[in-house]
Amino acid sequence: MGLSGLPRAGRDTYVLRGLLHCDPCGQLMIPTCTSTGGRYYGCPHRDCPRMLVPADRTEARVWQEYVRGAADAAGTPEPGRHELLVAALRRVTVGAAPDDLHYHWRPGRGGAHTTE
Repeated sequence: MGLSGLPRAGRDTYVLRGLLHCDPCGQLMIPTCTSTGGRYYGCPHRDCPRMLVPADRTEARVWQEYVRGAADAAGTPEPGRHELLVAALRRVTVGAAPDDLHYHWRPGRGGAHTTE
């Protein structure tokens, strides 16, 4: 799949780095950038059926869910979001479909609900 996991030049733009996990195989998903500049998260397990997950859409959905439980964070610029999400989430698991997200919140931290 060619997933290097290396950040693009400049700052790391992957807000969910270290938080997004593949449900089919349990692996930590790795940020990747396609040759056309598309940002994705992919499973590093060679035999996993998981397709690449679009980073922009997935990050926006996770951030929206976080803000539902921490409304004061709504105006946080993208560079500050990773730190807030790491403090609030244990992990986000991507289910069978890219939009099938399961949130595993830390006790007493952000988010509208807890899924364990």
